[in-house]
This record gives sequence, structure tokens and C-alpha cells, in this order.
Amino acid sequence: MSHLSDNAVRLVPPSQEPITLAEARRFLRIDVPGYPGDTSQDDLIRSFITGARRAIEDGIDCSIGVQTIMVAAESFTHLANCYTGASTYGIELPYGPIRSIASIKYLTSDGQDLTVNPASYRLTETPPQRIVLRPGFSWPSASMEPDSVRVTYVAGYGPAARGVFDQPDTYADQYADAYSDSNEPNIPATVADRFTIPESLVIALRLLVGHYWIDRNAIIEGHIVAELPLGVQSLLWPNRASIGL
Repeated sequence: MSHLSDNAVRLVPPSQEPITLAEARRFLRIDVPGYPGDTSQDDLIRSFITGARRAIEDGIDCSIGVQTIMVAAESFTHLANCYTGASTYGIELPYGPIRSIASIKYLTSDGQDLTVNPASYRLTETPPQRIVLRPGFSWPSASMEPDSVRVTYVAGYGPAARGVFDQPDTYADQYADAYSDSNEPNIPATVADRFTIPESLVIALRLLVGHYWIDRNAIIEGHIVAELPLGVQSLLWPNRASIGL
């Protein structure tokens, strides 16, 4: 059984990253109040932010920032079987939270490219989110060619209501806040909350950017390295529950 995220293509990336360059610079202690630091490595920091976001997205199968994604397979049954092993459970989509379905298209055996009637299916709201058929409908027959069936959808957490550590005081304060955020799963209470990026993910992203900033080699020699006790993994793990992993 394959994993549907292996077939996912990000068609439209997020329009902005979850943290700004200015926020990253403050977190890295490049800038302090009244004393702006060197700007020669800003492009590098931007690349660290994007790389950290993608690492988290792939690590826990989520989307940070609103983006458009497409998954494809040779049949509707194959799309369903990628995750659940049974097409009766619907098509489970990767990289949640899923905001909306843009289109479901399929190729027929005679070469027509058709769109499935949106009235025939719905998107579930609770994780893991799936596309399920409404009563009385069935999936059409596709041509069984590669990418015959294509589901395009909009997914992703939006910006947090407030910044996290816009002006960090001490690392002890940061880890204390991280611990309080990481003990309980980020189960959404409302639709608005469900699409707001959890603060624990923002903290994890900043820690990853800090790691990339300090350790610029793939391998560290001559040092004993241990993961932060309340570091990235402990921040990411509870968020798996909010997307159904």
C-alpha cells in the first residue's frame, strides 16, 4: 500500500511564511532593541525558514500556510486504498488541515477530461479528513492511466492571531511556554481555531531555524550531541492528533 502524500504535488505554495524575517532575526539574537545587526545573511535566514517549514510539513504530514495541493492516481479506488485500504472509507487527503476541495477531475476511456459533480461528495471536518460520497452516488470509471484521477484542494494553517516570542526574553521562558503547549494535542474547538497554526508548531519552526543557523554542516564531529529535552520532536508530536495521525 502506498502513501498518498507520495503522490502529492504542491501547486501553489503559501504566500507568506509563518514567521517573518524580522521575527527570526530577533529569535536568533541578531537584532536587539536599538542595535540592528548585520543583514548580509538575510537570504540565508529566509531559506532556513522555508526549509524548516517544509521539514515540519513532511515530518507530520501537515500544511503550514494556505496552499493548493493536488493528488493523483489511476483510479478512485486507488486513491482511497492509498491510506485506508478500503474505498468505502472515502479518499483521505494528506497535508491537512483541508480547507476546501477545488475540483475532482478524471479521464474517461475515450479521452474526455471531466469534473465530478461537487454535489455528489463532501469533505469531512474531523481528522483525518476525507472526501466521501453522498448517499445515492458512486465514483465514475476512469481510464486507469497514470494520473487519470486528480483531486485539487486548498489546505493549510493560517497565521496565528498573535506572534510567538516576537521579542524573546530568555530561553528558559521559551521552553516553559513550549512545554505548556506540547502537553495536550491541539484538537480544534471551532473552525476558526482549526485553521489557526498552533503555537507549538511556530515554536518548533523557530527552534529548527536556530539549529540550521548554528549547525551549518550535516555532520558534527568531536561533540556529544543530544536533542533538546523539550525540543522539536516534543512540540511536533501532539499536533499529529489534530490532523488524524
